[in-house]
Amino acid sequence: MRVAVLGAGAIGAYVGAALCRAGVEVHLIARGPQLQALRERGVQVLSDRGDFAAPAPFSVMAAWADASRATGIRKGEQLT
Repeated sequence: MRVAVLGAGAIGAYVGAALCRAGVEVHLIARGPQLQALRERGVQVLSDRGDFAAPAPFSVMAAWADASRATGIRKGEQLT
């Protein structure tokens, strides 16, 4: 399964990291300072349910076009 998370802020990054931890191919889409931080440090989750990090193997992209090329998912496409 391939998942693209459009808007990898606090919630999107957490969901992406959890999916990555479960073995799903994850592509996070972010911009600005969040994009830079994800590229440099990955995702660090500090939670009452257990701390974990997801430095890789997810990819971080700045634009939907990049994610579409990487995943084959097209904007507006319904996934089943």
